[in-house]
Amino acid sequence: MARCSGRAKQNLIATVIVLGVALLDECRQLLEGVLALRGRQWMRTMIKGRCQRETLVLRTTDFAKLSGMSLLLILLQLPDVMLQSPRWWAMRRAPGLWKNLQIRDDADDDYCFRLLRMHHRTFNRLLDVVRPFLSRCVARFRSPLDPGQILAYAIHRWAHGGSYWHSSAAFGMGKTNGIRVVCDVTAAIIQCFPRVISFGDYAKRQRTMDAHARRGFPNCWGCIDCMHLYVDKPKNANGDDYCSGRTKCFSIVAQITFDDEMRVVDLNVGWAGTVHDARILWNSSLFRRAESGQLFVDDANDPFRHKRQQVNGVTRGYLPADGGYPTLPWIVRPYGPTNATPAMKNFDDSHSIVRSGAERGNSHLKLRFQMFHRPHISHSETVVDQFRAVCVLHNLLHDWGDRMDEELLRVWGQSLLPPPGQPPHTPPPRVPMTSAARHAVGEALRDAL
Repeated sequence: MARCSGRAKQNLIATVIVLGVALLDECRQLLEGVLALRGRQWMRTMIKGRCQRETLVLRTTDFAKLSGMSLLLILLQLPDVMLQSPRWWAMRRAPGLWKNLQIRDDADDDYCFRLLRMHHRTFNRLLDVVRPFLSRCVARFRSPLDPGQILAYAIHRWAHGGSYWHSSAAFGMGKTNGIRVVCDVTAAIIQCFPRVISFGDYAKRQRTMDAHARRGFPNCWGCIDCMHLYVDKPKNANGDDYCSGRTKCFSIVAQITFDDEMRVVDLNVGWAGTVHDARILWNSSLFRRAESGQLFVDDANDPFRHKRQQVNGVTRGYLPADGGYPTLPWIVRPYGPTNATPAMKNFDDSHSIVRSGAERGNSHLKLRFQMFHRPHISHSETVVDQFRAVCVLHNLLHDWGDRMDEELLRVWGQSLLPPPGQPPHTPPPRVPMTSAARHAVGEALRDAL
């Protein structure tokens, strides 16, 4: 919106001064005289602009010489001045990167990919879904930000990081608007895609199990690991809780479960950087669902049960994990170097190869959204929702074919056909187990693999 000219500013200042010092009685007498001489038709003509208005240049020495007609003309010009520049007192900001993203030429798609880590077609597809949640009404003194500009700024901040003060100026908005915009986009993405982070349907689970079976781990649902989101010291919090002795940085821990294609299928984020992996697992919804029999069990309605490779001792699904996790009926951890036989060493080597899917998934996620790889100032509550929205975007970009690097998603080996004619396996009924019983069942599963 255009700024006020110098003459318009002078007229506005003079009007405010005149209205402040003018007496109510004088204004009343002026209006009565005008109405008596000209009538209502003349006033209606003046408002519609059919008569020519004289241009008035006001000086501080001329306030006493203002006539009633000049004061009336100033009053009639006041709405036009206000509508021409409603926010002349605010700081002007150039649109910057947002205007560059609107340019359409041969190199615009590469520029968009470098800036937002996604192509134009993916950005427009995402914008069509979240647009109703980012649209705002036109206010009295300003026009709302474009929904595309709001979405582009939030994704750009997640992709490159930086402070609100510098990144928001590149998109033609202030720091306060930048903070509000990121919160709005986070809430819109989480609300529009509530079921993107999940283990998927029967067909998706079977594809994941087939991919891990080709690596020697049948009935595997994915792999689990923890990653650190580096932040500055949270305000009003004990820094020793967030500064890990291993990383020497303030961080928030996120427990992520990936499938064979490095999609996020389960997420638990928000723990301080010094919390152990086992404690995060015990207090997660994944642990509660697995212990209650909602996950990692054969479903009678699963149409792909007869296609799975049957192995003696492997009666349910599981997740490979590192040594920081406990041994559970659905958690498989390596044997370790202590008293390891050649067979155990071979198993640990295969286990590390399969478990590396979680490490590559963490690297792929931080490579695309680098704000969570570098320390940055953030609120401990809002960063949790932002990272959840980033994981949703990570899955959406994978499902929509907008991948960062195809070499990271290479196909593992050749497919192995299950032996024909095997009867479907019926799992035993679930009974409550003690901690020692869980440990024994987990070791038996590991020995069977």
